[in-house]
Amino acid sequence: MIRKTNILIYGIFIQLFATQSILMFNLFDLANFWQIKKFLHPIGVGLSILYVFILKTHKKTYSAIDILLALYLLIYLILSIPNHKDLVSFYYTFRDNFMVFALIMIYSNAKIKPKVWMSFLKFSLAFVLLNICAVLVNFIIGYEDYMELVTGRFVWGNDPEYNFKISFFYNFIRSPGLIGESANLGYFGLFSFWFFLKSKAFNKYAIFPFILALLSFTRSVYLSLFLVLLIRVLNTKQVLKFLLKYMWGIFSLIFFFVLVLYNYNIFEAESLFVRIEDWGENAKFSSSYLFGGELGKIGTSVIEGGGPNVLDSYWITTLLSFGILGVILIVSFINNKQSKDIELSVFLIAIALSGLFVTLTQSITFLVMFPLIFLKKDDLTGT
Repeated sequence: MIRKTNILIYGIFIQLFATQSILMFNLFDLANFWQIKKFLHPIGVGLSILYVFILKTHKKTYSAIDILLALYLLIYLILSIPNHKDLVSFYYTFRDNFMVFALIMIYSNAKIKPKVWMSFLKFSLAFVLLNICAVLVNFIIGYEDYMELVTGRFVWGNDPEYNFKISFFYNFIRSPGLIGESANLGYFGLFSFWFFLKSKAFNKYAIFPFILALLSFTRSVYLSLFLVLLIRVLNTKQVLKFLLKYMWGIFSLIFFFVLVLYNYNIFEAESLFVRIEDWGENAKFSSSYLFGGELGKIGTSVIEGGGPNVLDSYWITTLLSFGILGVILIVSFINNKQSKDIELSVFLIAIALSGLFVTLTQSITFLVMFPLIFLKKDDLTGT
């Protein structure tokens, strides 16, 4: 007989495997049914939700902000039904706007054993190392040969059928690794880096996800990495003494590094201005600033030709969908769930800042890894 907690654990691990889209594509392609990879994430989330329904509700406690946000989002979900052409479109709206908060509510009221979390970190480390190798192979043999190697064909940009993406960041190849897209690759490295830093047993391996995040060439990921490292430095007296002692040498290296980046036009702001212009053209209210009302008319679920499906900003998309009141509820909800840890606070702020320039919830990696920050791990001493 399957234990109730195991249902949640299976759901979490299936979601983890779902992040490795190219790897799962090749695995299921051996059975001539690569499409299974598309269903891994919904199955994993479904098991996590099933875990809630099979528990006795009186054992779980939800705060006022939990209930308020859940009701607020549920009302919008129901009102958005006419904006969807089919169940797939409706699922994307649920996935992009509701799934993260549902999983956070579930995880923050659940506990797993340390050995289970250790297994999760071991799989994460294995995937990190495999992706680093994949990126290096991509650099060595070139992007065309790499895509043909891992998918059997080369399609520039986004492959509409497999949904894998290859692109450039100035003169650098943005490799999809074994995940499928460079930003997803970067966020997998970023979240793994965070989880490893917080584990005594895996802290020594944190350099590997850090390298993976760097290899993604994703500026929103770099911003989060910088803030996390900065707060760790400021919280460590030994590091501060080292910085003061070798301050001029460090400044010289930073200056040289900045010059190299400038030479590659890394700080060129044209793309930012293009993005802001795009916001001005597409981020238009037809409803209330306070309550939003554009849910289902923007984002992944939008009916083709009916509106923008990507605004490259989580917060603008959320503002249009749920209004100022919705943004306040979401921020209050996350603030209520986090522990009183200054490093975690900075990490969450870094993620929030990234959300200004990236539609975070359209990333499977984000949908899987972000809620796990709030998962309770019983007796984590020594892990």
